[in-house]
Amino acid sequence: MIDTIVALWLSQPEWLRTTLISIGQILAVTITVILCVAYTTLAERKVIGYMQVRIGPNRVGPFGLLQPFADVIKMLLKEVVVPSRSNHYLFVAAPLLTLTPAFAAWAVMSLWPGFAIADIDAGVLYILALAGFGAYGIILAGWAANSKYAFLGAMRSAAQIVASVAMQSTDYRMAVVDFKDFNDTTLGAGTDYSFRAVVTFTEDPTRIINGINTLGTPEGAGGGTDAESVYDALMNTIDGTALGGWRSGQVNRIILLIGDGPPHDPEPPTGNTLATVVNAASLSPSKRIFAVQIGADPLTSVYYTSLAGGTGGAVTHAADALGLAAAVIENIELITHVAPSIYVSDLSRLPGWDASAGTWDEASGNIGEDPLFIAGYYLSQTASGQGRQSPAVDAGSGPADARDIALANRTTRTDGVADANTVDMGYHYAEGVTLFTLTAEALPSEVDGLIHGSVSPAFSVAYAGAADNVVRLVACLLYTSPSPRDRTRSRMPSSA
Repeated sequence: MIDTIVALWLSQPEWLRTTLISIGQILAVTITVILCVAYTTLAERKVIGYMQVRIGPNRVGPFGLLQPFADVIKMLLKEVVVPSRSNHYLFVAAPLLTLTPAFAAWAVMSLWPGFAIADIDAGVLYILALAGFGAYGIILAGWAANSKYAFLGAMRSAAQIVASVAMQSTDYRMAVVDFKDFNDTTLGAGTDYSFRAVVTFTEDPTRIINGINTLGTPEGAGGGTDAESVYDALMNTIDGTALGGWRSGQVNRIILLIGDGPPHDPEPPTGNTLATVVNAASLSPSKRIFAVQIGADPLTSVYYTSLAGGTGGAVTHAADALGLAAAVIENIELITHVAPSIYVSDLSRLPGWDASAGTWDEASGNIGEDPLFIAGYYLSQTASGQGRQSPAVDAGSGPADARDIALANRTTRTDGVADANTVDMGYHYAEGVTLFTLTAEALPSEVDGLIHGSVSPAFSVAYAGAADNVVRLVACLLYTSPSPRDRTRSRMPSSA
């Protein structure tokens, strides 16, 4: 019988025998480790029972020796509860990511002379490398649960933020800045500060994580509406001198603004306004401001949206401090999102452009018609009172409220109504414009009831902030009389 088994074994291919031997070794080590852990747990429960004047497990098997197996059966028969809003695959993978490295480390351990599942020269390095994976499983479990409370902890949030940047870009530098308000009793508290460089520009992720951890989101963040020194902090960051200077060359220069309160506008100590900050960020080398608003204060939303929109950035929202990490990661994804570019080949032939017909392919997302700009770069729209409809209305690449477009809270209309449905092509303003309409007419004579003149133009529109907001009227009289009672009268009602 034994000879038959040996002959059968030797008749198998070498690769199969090697594989079966490895599987047997793995099962032997794994089962042994599991049994050791199980009975170590049983011994722990016995000792704890003795310390608490209890008997401890003694019901299952002789002296309670089968209790670990009963515990395993009980765990396997329990209902598997997966949070409804969790990421199912990550939620299941998290414990595996913690458990697998713990078992895999035994592969290189020499249990007795001459025996090891894997005989490698770098066994110590292998064990050290696997030892760090357990922490990732814990973090992944909290993240995948989609629970705010499962993801508490500054270290985890900070590490995620830095890791997100590292995943999106292999070459990056980051700095950490903190601000509160001016230490003036009329504005803030005596312990406040308008700008503080926590970490200057560095490539060291540990310094960045530690710097973020020192900030500590204040208790109640997201509920306050007090004005903060947003502009002063941004201006110092845009300048970059206190941070060691911005990197030169063709790089993305991003400022990630996080806060729950609006800026002082204008800022009393500095005189900075929204326009001052946007203009400073637009100067070469330009910086884009991406904002994360904690809470739902409408005034803060207006300013953050204007700062981001004026510099080519975007805004994300966190309901409170617990959702901050997710909002920051979402913003980082928007920062690194690359929109489809326009390729200009030889002789300036653009994709989608038919040079012979002088028309654009509809699928290219371009139009060849007059966009009918009014009051700067607003679009003429019948819904806002204009006589013609711009072909750029509802002609964009997707819904205005799509995450990678995010223009549903901005407007292309002079009356300030936000963009809806398909996004409009063209510049989107934070608010509408105040229009003034001028209507002029020549009135009939009180003598004969006839009109003896004309006024040109009879209708005109001006708007606040226009470079030329003076309307010139030309009045023409057809005749004069000894008692001139004809008159030309104009009126200028205003409409918002």
